[in-house]
Amino acid sequence: MTRFAAVSLLLAVAFVAAVADVDPAANYGGSFDPNAESKLFIQRRLLEDAAGADDAAIYGPNGMLIQRRLLSGEDACQMTCEKVRFRSLCRSLTRLPGVKTPHELLLAAMQVAIKKTKMTKARLDAYAASAHAVNPMASILETCSKGYDDSLTELLEVQKVAVARSAPYDELNRKITDAFTSTTDCDTAFEERPEIKSPIAEEQKNLFRVVENVMAIAGELKQQY
Repeated sequence: MTRFAAVSLLLAVAFVAAVADVDPAANYGGSFDPNAESKLFIQRRLLEDAAGADDAAIYGPNGMLIQRRLLSGEDACQMTCEKVRFRSLCRSLTRLPGVKTPHELLLAAMQVAIKKTKMTKARLDAYAASAHAVNPMASILETCSKGYDDSLTELLEVQKVAVARSAPYDELNRKITDAFTSTTDCDTAFEERPEIKSPIAEEQKNLFRVVENVMAIAGELKQQY
């Protein structure tokens, strides 16, 4: 929202509160007065005009604005990307075919994370097979491989849930957090033995970014919806 729109919104809130005789600090859970319907209609229209077309308004029982939710669309995808840590990575997903809504953005991020997890595990397993490592490296590589397996299983599971839309975004966020935690098992194992250099440090760094990106987008959708 622009500075002008924000000021307009504040002025609209002050004006319609006076028109409807509503205390802006009052509890929004109060009873609805049918006699005030015409005033509340004016109130809604002024608030929506002040906010602009990028937002959708949700009102409480007494007609006061209590929440704003982003509408679907490419602009909403860009606005979601502005709120995550790895913005460039997120924006690159908005250019993929079929990514037109924030939910499709989340699905695209999941697909990239699944592909990257498979690639990283394949790279790790190839190194382990050729290096014939002994402990403690062998133990660390085993921890990494298991962590990637767990993360992949969790990402595939949450992808099915997201495609079917069979769970709210807060539940999706919890499941994605589990996948993210499994992804970091490899880093943790190497951090505990700093004298041992990771053979997949760069791959692990990139994997961390793409899985965190999924978690961040899901977190934003949880806030929006």
